[in-house]
Amino acid sequence: MGRGTSHFPNSPLVTIFSNAYKLFISSSLFLSYPSAHNHSPMSTSSPSTLRIVLFGLGRAGRIHLRNLHARSDTEVCAVVEMPYAPPLPPEDRTLLSVVKERVDASDDTAVNALLSREDTHAAVLASPTRTHADLTMRALHRGCHVLVEKPLAESLADVHSCFDAAEAAGLVLSVGYNRRYDPSIRTLKQQVDTGTIGEPRTVLTISRDYPYPPAAFLATCGGLFHDCATHDIDYVSWILNDTVVSVHVTVPGVCPATENTKTYTDLNVDHAVVQLKFRRGTVATLHLSRVASSYDQRCEVFGDQGEARMAIFEPGVKRSFPERYAAAFEAELDAFVQCVVTGKKALVTREDCIHANRVAEACGQSMTSGKWVTLDTAPSPPTFRQYDTAPACVKANYRTARERQTV
Repeated sequence: MGRGTSHFPNSPLVTIFSNAYKLFISSSLFLSYPSAHNHSPMSTSSPSTLRIVLFGLGRAGRIHLRNLHARSDTEVCAVVEMPYAPPLPPEDRTLLSVVKERVDASDDTAVNALLSREDTHAAVLASPTRTHADLTMRALHRGCHVLVEKPLAESLADVHSCFDAAEAAGLVLSVGYNRRYDPSIRTLKQQVDTGTIGEPRTVLTISRDYPYPPAAFLATCGGLFHDCATHDIDYVSWILNDTVVSVHVTVPGVCPATENTKTYTDLNVDHAVVQLKFRRGTVATLHLSRVASSYDQRCEVFGDQGEARMAIFEPGVKRSFPERYAAAFEAELDAFVQCVVTGKKALVTREDCIHANRVAEACGQSMTSGKWVTLDTAPSPPTFRQYDTAPACVKANYRTARERQTV
């Protein structure tokens, strides 16, 4: 099977992106990455099974492992194991036992070889947050479609680079804001979209995590706002079809002027109340906590003609997000596969990821300053090539263009 826009021969985008992909590989968009293998043209007898490399076997990774095994059109051809992964329960060890290849994440050569294989079609990334951007770029550069857990990257520059890479290569890049696929949240959006509750005035969300995450996770998750709040920021913005213009954060027990608590490090606070003001006037309040008796997820949207509610909380029931959002994870994976097969665009866009990143960053700024933070809503600057590190062919083209410049 060849590599390119789709690993399925009937995709209408194959011809369109064939030449673009060849140009892309030789461009400077991937200046810090080695050139990919030369892949053969698309085979007319491509198999109907999408072969996927799974990165990470934490809680999210185990969900993907089960869901991929449950489908008839996907196969986990390899697993890349990350450090500090928790022990697997017996049922997951059984699923892992049938995976043909297991590679340690620290072995860059082996990982790159897996992604470069002709029969590797996609990568599902459930690795630590700080690895997302690098692994996404490596997979895309080697012709693999990517489903990556949120957030895609910790910097706007990396968000742009990843989407630039996917678009240039004609590959699917799907970012795992899975709340958008939850049936109850989709019902809320439908009620807002159809005007059932009139114009939204306020939104209240409650997101209380359970159980308390281990220290190894907290050290790499990016803090409460990029890890937890980002989900609420994304799906509330999506429901409202609006963007945040200002942010204020209050953290119980933490004074902005005194940075002397352990949980304050890297913005890993246990509790926070976030206020978001949207462009069209709606105000949202997010209650976030890592401490709870069970996994608590609620949302209420109040309009000038009614309200819509999603309240799924059973006090004392010891469950977490794998159980609460089981249907959402399945629907998210199904949407990803359909995007690969049909060429349909992913639900989460570049602009969505940029917006979530900016708001999460503003939350951190507000927490440390104790003040409202206004977001810069101007379009993001484009990603520019760096001349000093560009390939010789790019430098030659640049010099030629300058020599022929007439104004």
